[in-house]
Amino acid sequence: MKGYRITHILPCLADPDKIRAIVELEEEIHEAFPYLNALLKGCIYNHPAMILTLKKEGKMITLYPRKVTVAKAVDENDVRETMEWIGVMLEEVKDRKGELQPNFSRGVELKALDIFKLLPGTNCKACMN
Repeated sequence: MKGYRITHILPCLADPDKIRAIVELEEEIHEAFPYLNALLKGCIYNHPAMILTLKKEGKMITLYPRKVTVAKAVDENDVRETMEWIGVMLEEVKDRKGELQPNFSRGVELKALDIFKLLPGTNCKACMN
C-alpha cells in the first residue's frame, strides 16, 4: 500500500465511546481481495462489488478498491495501527501470491445476532437512520 489519508473521523453509531473513520488510498487494492479472503478467517467478500469486510479486535473493517472504513476504533491512532496492519497483510499477499489460492466465495455471512452484538445495546435507534 503506497499511502493513505484519513479523510473523516466520525462518532461510531454502534458505540458512542468509539469512532469510525473513512480512509482514502493512493492506489487500488481490490486485486488483493480474493487472496486476503483466502488468508484471513471470517471475511465477507463481494467479488462483483469489489468489497471485503472483516472483523479484527472488535473493529469492523471494510475494504473498497481505493477506500477503507473502520468502525469501532478507539481513536485516530487505532485507525492508523489498523491501516498499518492492512499494509502488512497486503505485503504478505504480494509475497505469497504464488502459493495462495484466491478465494472468490462470499465467506461467512453476518447474521442478525452478529450485527446485534456490534450494537451498544442502548436502543437509541440512531442506527436506523
